Amino acid sequence: MNSFETRVLATIKTHEMLAQDEGVLLGLSGGADSVALLHMLCAIGVGVTALHVHHGLRGLEADADEAFCHALCEKLGVAYECVHVNAADYAQAHSLTVEEAGRILRYEALKTAQATAGTGKIAVAHHRDDQSETVLMRLARGTGTLGLAGIPYVRGAIIRPFLDVTRAEIESYCAAHAYAYRTDATNTDTAYTRNKIRHHILPFLAEELNPAIGDALARTAQLAAEDNEVLDTLSREALIQCRRSGDELSIPLLLKQPAAIQRRILRMMASEAVGARDIGLTQIDALLALCGGQTGKEAHLPRGLIVSCVYDRLVFRTTKHDAVFAIPLLMGKHVRIPSVNATIALTQTKNTHKKHCTNQIDCDKIRNTLSVRTRRPGDFIVTAGGTKKLKKLWIDCKVPREARESAVLVCDGAEVVWIVGGALSSRYATADPVNPAYIELWEEEK
Repeated sequence: MNSFETRVLATIKTHEMLAQDEGVLLGLSGGADSVALLHMLCAIGVGVTALHVHHGLRGLEADADEAFCHALCEKLGVAYECVHVNAADYAQAHSLTVEEAGRILRYEALKTAQATAGTGKIAVAHHRDDQSETVLMRLARGTGTLGLAGIPYVRGAIIRPFLDVTRAEIESYCAAHAYAYRTDATNTDTAYTRNKIRHHILPFLAEELNPAIGDALARTAQLAAEDNEVLDTLSREALIQCRRSGDELSIPLLLKQPAAIQRRILRMMASEAVGARDIGLTQIDALLALCGGQTGKEAHLPRGLIVSCVYDRLVFRTTKHDAVFAIPLLMGKHVRIPSVNATIALTQTKNTHKKHCTNQIDCDKIRNTLSVRTRRPGDFIVTAGGTKKLKKLWIDCKVPREARESAVLVCDGAEVVWIVGGALSSRYATADPVNPAYIELWEEEK
């Protein structure tokens, strides 16, 4: 076993990447990195399944890459699958670069294939040069220790056995064993940011500043990762103290934490709601700005995340909870409300079932067809103190914004007859009406 293989195996062992007899799904592009990793994993007796993602780019050249990967796996007796995606269309639809779209689609394909194949880990062939480029790119854009930590050795099921070796060492390994591989012509196109860093900036820094710039940046990533692990541990402990419910944070308790912990707590909350992607410093600073603002202020973040300042709390919610609906409530008919897992009915006979919530109203006061719906601007309700805008009533009662938006109402036009689970209109709830009607609510059986 040569020094290259020894170092890679040491990386696998140090970071506990593989359990005994654990299978691996390998992302196989056909380039030197993934080809070398495929040969190494086969050589050490790991059960490998290979997945090639065809991005729908580069025409015949990409077709040739796919054919090469298929032939290589047949030669090695490795199970092989190819997934076709359209990175250009995905990039346009999601306002991304083609490079970023391809990355997202690759990982989605890998995770789907892993679940199908039942392999334990997903191996990708990132190496030390990729790490250096990532750290420098993030540093140039502005980042904290999370960004400086660069590419992790292990993230969930994803492992990177080559992070301690360089691109040159990988190519030398392939040459020494006569392993053929494909070369992507776009790797030299400096229109891409990463290629610009690879071919211009890092060589300049090596020549003018530090010949071992790759080692220095990789060392920075490792130190940042260690610091970040400690800060994340402290932040998780602080989050428990600051949390008021599953999706609410106490602003006063949050602001008692050091700034670094505050940002991590907010990132953790946002990540729980919509995932970490697209949640950067700009978004976290927008959330911090809410902490000193007035109630009702909101920050709209990517992936449909909305964070609101509600008195002394930050409330996290997603737009998927804000579905608008309006359903007629006819006499004798049932209306099912999935959002509250319940059914509402309007009847002329009172149901005495104890599981039913029943409100008696004066049927003669109804002017329009009643409806079961979400709130609208201009809604009002009659209370013991007179007519009041629904928005004003909720503000006076300190009802959180997310509760207002998910509230279910029984309405007569713009007039609220009943806030389901809450107040009943004083105008409709007259004593001993001549023509009574009953609004009934009951939970669905689970």
